Amino acid sequence: MDPAQFQYLRERQFQEEGRYFVTVTVNQQTVSSQWLEFRYHPQQKRLLPQVNRRQWLIWGLRPDASSAFTETENTAQIADITALVSGVSLSFDAARQSLDITIPQRFFLTEAQRAADASLWEPGITAFMLNYDYRFSRDSNRFSQRTGHTLLLQSGVNAGFWRLRHHSRAEHREGKLTWQSERLWMYRAIASRRSELQLGELFSGDVLFDSRAFRGIRLASQSDMYPLNQQGYAPVIRGITGQSAELTIRQQGMIIRRETLPAGEFVIDDLNTSFQGSELDVTIEEADGTVQRFTQHGASVPVMQREGRLSYTLDTGKYSGNRNNNKDLFVKSTAAYGINSVLTLYGGGYAAQHALSSGVGAGINMGAAGGVSADILMRHTTAKHYPRYRLNYQKFFPLTGTLVNTGAAHEQQSRQWQVRLLQPLPGDNGTLSAGYHYNRTGHDGRGYRAMISRDAGYSGHIGRVHYGVNVQYRTGGHFRKADKRVSVALSVPLDFAGQQARSHFRYHQRAGKTSLQTSVNGLLGEEQRLGYSVTHSYQQQSAAHYRGAELRWRHDLADIRGRINHSKGHNTLNGDIQGGLIIHGDGITLSRPLGETNGLADTGGAGGIRVASRAAALTDSAGFSVIPQMSHYHQNVIRIDPETLPDNADADDPVVQVIPSKGALVPVRFVVNTGFRVIYALRTAQGPVPFAARVKVKKADGSSVSGITGEDGEVYLSGLPAQGHLQAVWGKGMHEQCGADFTVPEDQQGLITLPLICR
Repeated sequence: MDPAQFQYLRERQFQEEGRYFVTVTVNQQTVSSQWLEFRYHPQQKRLLPQVNRRQWLIWGLRPDASSAFTETENTAQIADITALVSGVSLSFDAARQSLDITIPQRFFLTEAQRAADASLWEPGITAFMLNYDYRFSRDSNRFSQRTGHTLLLQSGVNAGFWRLRHHSRAEHREGKLTWQSERLWMYRAIASRRSELQLGELFSGDVLFDSRAFRGIRLASQSDMYPLNQQGYAPVIRGITGQSAELTIRQQGMIIRRETLPAGEFVIDDLNTSFQGSELDVTIEEADGTVQRFTQHGASVPVMQREGRLSYTLDTGKYSGNRNNNKDLFVKSTAAYGINSVLTLYGGGYAAQHALSSGVGAGINMGAAGGVSADILMRHTTAKHYPRYRLNYQKFFPLTGTLVNTGAAHEQQSRQWQVRLLQPLPGDNGTLSAGYHYNRTGHDGRGYRAMISRDAGYSGHIGRVHYGVNVQYRTGGHFRKADKRVSVALSVPLDFAGQQARSHFRYHQRAGKTSLQTSVNGLLGEEQRLGYSVTHSYQQQSAAHYRGAELRWRHDLADIRGRINHSKGHNTLNGDIQGGLIIHGDGITLSRPLGETNGLADTGGAGGIRVASRAAALTDSAGFSVIPQMSHYHQNVIRIDPETLPDNADADDPVVQVIPSKGALVPVRFVVNTGFRVIYALRTAQGPVPFAARVKVKKADGSSVSGITGEDGEVYLSGLPAQGHLQAVWGKGMHEQCGADFTVPEDQQGLITLPLICR
């Protein structure tokens, strides 16, 4: 080898500049496998990855890791991240195809934490989206036949962060065609406030007032904009260590958190909401062997907020419907704030032309004594003034695993009180539940009407066999005599020939009337796209038998269902087709039913490629497929199924990570290179082309394919055109390079090995 060529490669640690497919690990955790561009950095004297700031954020680097990094645009390429953020180290090994990244803990964010960075939330593309649900029914007996058609439409338009949504229904029955608009509204995220702005036909649920439909404007905080481990309530753990220490947190004997702490004060404020009021055992073992142990008690009721967290709603508009004939313009606002881990205060007010309401309440974590919330709401109208009182208490007993929840409400003449108990049995022997509910709605002139309901149940399993028993006893209210119900359920697996199936048996008795139902359902096929169900029911009182059968097919472009039911003298036939449609800048794409947040996979025109997701579909002839049901405000990892790539194609980055905003249609772009994959054995008149020669092929579109020769002059090139010119260079002189025209046999597929003379 020429000495200059040897020196050139030695400076680069015998690694050539270019694109490499590498497995990326961050702090010893594998995060992705993807193609990256590597360039030689003269000061570092090695190859460094050329990626933008957004990619570093996805890998877990804090947005504020340094002032220089903070000021860098998300799309700006960073030539040397180690010059921007101190402590970051990189190790690239071309032979192992690996890039190992180490980020100091103080600059590192977990996957859940990085998803909460609003700068990474993608608004998606401008598009029109439509869900359709066509339903057909035919009901016939000996005397008549009725046919009905129903079409449910859920349409929407996305533009930036704005979402416009419309739900409508069309029906054709007995020769009449009717159409009804059910709901029209729009919304967008207010990322800086972790809130959402809504306009149109909305719902007004909050911590103090009943939920009602209204037309107007709503601004409300959104808990799903926080990381998964910071949604809902959990207490804060505080402490002090004299030196570096290891923190271990156990819940019912299981380790749920372990991390190393520096000396000084520490705060753990991101416990998962699975805390659920049980005790946490905290152990702190310092470097000198000193051990601290304490128990963090806690209990949660629905109104509780994390320390420092504000949850709020602000509504204005007019109520829909005819409830109390109240259609006055109103303004309503509520707020709940976590003062600390123990106390949450909440309150709110309502104002309209003929009514005023205001209320306050508190939620308290009483530690080992449980959790309680209480509030009072004062209502003022032109006719009367009256208060409403509510109380809720919850307690978890860690020794037995018992959960008790009780609540009471009082308003004018109405009274409500309920208690529910949940008791898991030791040794995974099932769960007992019991409940009592008292509800008095008011006076009807003959006395107070009160309904009392008692229920108890037991459920469990033996292996994969599941069973349950429930009893209910209700008196008062609209029941002239006691309403007694008993039900028994049994579910048994019936897998055969690798296909999943289950049989179900249900016994139900009410007021002496008994019914029995048996059914078998399952899935068929390698991809389990075909589902079936067969049902038989028997009513003892009428001695009537009911039989039914259903088939379901999950196609790439629709969900199709058909069902037939038969009883004596009566038959019904039902059909259902559900699907989705998207109109975007590159055409029209059909799909199965869309979710609230979706992705549009784009393989650059390569059809027939499966995008592996929860509802995988093959890309169409234009290279598009829809990825429904994505998780908004959280990281989604989308992969191409390499088994579905054509023999003459490969993907630059088979894995794409996106964090969509709510309601978005995010583009998920894969660069699929179509061309031949060839190993050329390059030879000159003097023998094999020298080791580590740089080989390049320029393509018609201006891009290039490159590689480096091995010890015997072999070079691997992918994405090659059928014909072209190859250039190999291993030095600076004219005698240290060669070129060759090539033609790849088009009748060969997969990895091809060919000799080639280079002159």
